[in-house]
Amino acid sequence: MQSLTSVLRPHRVKLPVLFRAKSVCGLVCLFALTLICTLGLSVPVIAAEPLPAGVIAMSLDKTWQEAKAFCASKGGKLPLIGGKSKIASSKDIPPGTPVAGFGSVKDKWPSDLPGGMYWTGTERADRGGGVSWIIHGDNKSGVAASNDYKTRAYRVVCVP
Repeated sequence: MQSLTSVLRPHRVKLPVLFRAKSVCGLVCLFALTLICTLGLSVPVIAAEPLPAGVIAMSLDKTWQEAKAFCASKGGKLPLIGGKSKIASSKDIPPGTPVAGFGSVKDKWPSDLPGGMYWTGTERADRGGGVSWIIHGDNKSGVAASNDYKTRAYRVVCVP
């Protein structure tokens, strides 16, 4: 039978050496990790590898407005579909339509870009400004375009 003190004793969790509180760096890392987890914050991924050709910055999980502001802060902008700021229908995006940083619609997905859904700077012309076009795909499906509400969070690629 276990004693009361052994049951109440907190469980010890082994942390990687970087997060052990034996140094100033360890204390700062531990504090930052605790704060991020406690507040439920999301942390953008910073690529250690070179960015894909024609891309000046990348991020994760941003709304359309946040993505536009992020790209502006990096000296860039969201990529446009066919160089247009507004497109009404997918009929106006035929195969071969260029998208900066992605190649062209219906082409092979860029090998140096993770698959997923990415915001563009092209808005849906017939939806009153609340909807924007997104580019999505992966190595199997290629580059495709669809649209969604600007309040959703998608990946961000910034182009010059």
